[in-house]
Amino acid sequence: MLVGTDTPFDTQGGAHFIPVTISDVEGAVPDEAAQAAIFADNARRVRGIPT
Repeated sequence: MLVGTDTPFDTQGGAHFIPVTISDVEGAVPDEAAQAAIFADNARRVRGIPT
């Protein structure tokens, strides 16, 4: 799993959508290493960039 967006899809220019999404992931995934994978490391692996 990974989280990403190139455009914030809310009426506040991302001021609502982005923090809410981050909070949701943090609430659902308590392990910090897994959060790091979701927020960045998995995307790096997909692109072949070492983590």
